[in-house]
Amino acid sequence: TGHLQIPRALALKYVDLPTGDDALADVAEQVRRHCDQLECLLRDVAPMAPPRWRGRVPLDPPRFQGRLQELWALHAALQVSKAPMLSERSGIDLCWVRGLGGMGKSLLAQEYALRFGIAFPGGVFWLSAGALHDTRTEAEDDAALKQQLLGVLRRTLTEDLDPTAAEGVAAALDRLAPDLLMAQVEGWLRRKQQPALWIVDDFPEGRSRQAMERWLPSCGQARILITSRGPCPGLTLHPGREKAPRQLDLTPLPPRDATALLCWRRPPQTPEEEAQAEALTEDLGHHPLALEIAGAMLALDPTLGWARLRKRLASPRRDLLGDTLAREIGQDLPFPRRRTVTEMLLLSLEALESDSAAMDLLQIAAMLARAPVPEALVDRVFQALDGLDPDEAQDTRGLGLLRASRRSLLQRMDAGGLLIHPLVARTVRLRYSDSPRWRDLRAALLSALAGLLAAADDPAQALDLADLALHAQVLVGQPRSAEDAHILLDVARVWLALAQGASARDAAHAAREGLEVLGLGGTADTLIARRLQGQALTLLGELSAAEAALTGLIEVWDAMQGADPLERLQAEHALGLALYGLGRWRDASALFERLSTEAPEVEPRRLHVVFALRGDLEALRLELGAAPRGAITALTDLQKEAHVLLGEDHPVSLQIGASLVSAHHEGGDTPQARAMLERLIARSSAVRGPDHADTLDLQGDLAAVLHALGEQRAAREIGEQVLERRTTLLGPDH
Repeated sequence: TGHLQIPRALALKYVDLPTGDDALADVAEQVRRHCDQLECLLRDVAPMAPPRWRGRVPLDPPRFQGRLQELWALHAALQVSKAPMLSERSGIDLCWVRGLGGMGKSLLAQEYALRFGIAFPGGVFWLSAGALHDTRTEAEDDAALKQQLLGVLRRTLTEDLDPTAAEGVAAALDRLAPDLLMAQVEGWLRRKQQPALWIVDDFPEGRSRQAMERWLPSCGQARILITSRGPCPGLTLHPGREKAPRQLDLTPLPPRDATALLCWRRPPQTPEEEAQAEALTEDLGHHPLALEIAGAMLALDPTLGWARLRKRLASPRRDLLGDTLAREIGQDLPFPRRRTVTEMLLLSLEALESDSAAMDLLQIAAMLARAPVPEALVDRVFQALDGLDPDEAQDTRGLGLLRASRRSLLQRMDAGGLLIHPLVARTVRLRYSDSPRWRDLRAALLSALAGLLAAADDPAQALDLADLALHAQVLVGQPRSAEDAHILLDVARVWLALAQGASARDAAHAAREGLEVLGLGGTADTLIARRLQGQALTLLGELSAAEAALTGLIEVWDAMQGADPLERLQAEHALGLALYGLGRWRDASALFERLSTEAPEVEPRRLHVVFALRGDLEALRLELGAAPRGAITALTDLQKEAHVLLGEDHPVSLQIGASLVSAHHEGGDTPQARAMLERLIARSSAVRGPDHADTLDLQGDLAAVLHALGEQRAAREIGEQVLERRTTLLGPDH
């Protein structure tokens, strides 16, 4: 499949196509005779192994029907740079697939990746931008992007590293911003030097060009496919090259393909049924999703005839529900069949109303973000709401999924998540959001999320909690209770641990605002929200604002009785870091000195807070001129404790090791610093990867140590390697 679109780019340009049945039959016979003379199989000429998939992969996708011309047009658009003379175009290898809701944009992208996958030995990378439809700020957009990139990098790491090392690298990547994560992906693609298919599915319309480009790698190995309901903005991924990529518009299916999609489960048995089936496809406007759902409904109910279904669709409801549906989702459906398609969605849902498990699953999926819903979360809801034990909850979920998926209303993804089509989700919300069961499910969901997010105090859990944090943020919205606000505080903790300062700030602000509206402005949760806001400001580099916020917070905290002493310690630690960033080292040192003597007893899962404080204190003492020997002794003892209680690969443990190296170097024991650095670099490379920012920092330190030892050539070689890797990862102007 390295060639371009055969029918158009080759045949129409160089061959006079025959007309008439006899001439076409003659061409077909010539092709047959030529194929009979071939002596080997295609797989013997080129490798036929399917590419690795990284990202979302559905286990049981809907049926793909037709769209062959669109597949070839898509392939031609993604091979522009490979054969510009043949395509008579030049520019970036990017195709923007546009279509109304339910036209099969995602399915086309998936089918293309499956059928043309061997053209991309670098693999298929699938990012789902659907969660952006639920975000409200650029910070939340970045958080959604970061989670997608972390998922992609996790897949690539398992290919290059052993499981233990891959897990360590993934944990270290948590603290990188999305642009640095994308740089890691680009570096990996460049090292492979193989074409890869990069898919961004369901990108929301109305986002800026800059927002779009953040989701795309800029290296030449990536062939980019984007699906969206909106038009393509001009992109500037490759300076000097064409800015407007090919746009492929998906329209309703042709009549023959539409009828085949409707009837593949239950073929018509008589000429009359064939005529009714063709008429039904017309009634539904050849809309792929509506046809898939109608076909499933006919196959599951043998008593439902084609004519009977047409009759039910011919008189769509004109009540408030019907009018609201037509208004709310009609803009995403083809005119003039909007009413018929929305009626088909409603009929399919109403046919499931007697199946409580399936309806519960659909409502849960419709409440949350446009991202796969973890099955463990669903099981917790069933256990809490219906008093089921874990096995019973799992069986209920499996039965509901089976019945909903048989009606093409729900899909299960390869990672175990459940995914609902946006049009189905919106129909479910409009139809059932006022029901008592919806309210009960929402309350149970919030309770389950609160229980799972309680682990957010431990930064090591942040990556595993990120998808839950996104779902929680969407479900809570504006807090209606103290429990809602507390969930948002845990969401903010997750974003802080993942270095998403803006997202953490927004979540903490929403929690604080909600508590104040509820009349709970003087509670401990409100102070925690203010502390998290201050930490987020420090992470964002807004140091003066962070100092003012945290100073005022500590004064209030002192006046509160019974406040958690560890929360106050974290607030003062954050204040010390802000002071250090402002250049007020002695003020920060005095604060850290006092805190080190006042550190309270803490439970094991929160020990990292105290170790981070002690490590920062020793590093600051050294920078302020403390005797290196004393720092070496203190840091060595601290490192031993951290290794035992946190683990050698914990980020705090590695940071203490880096401070210990600096102490040896400052104390004149350069050979010891070199030996420790070499061991630390080997450890960091194995755990975090050779291109991780902290690993490159350590390599830069090693170059400085070698220079001090007089090994100029080795120092220069390492320094040049570090510069080259940073330039590749971050760009020459970073």
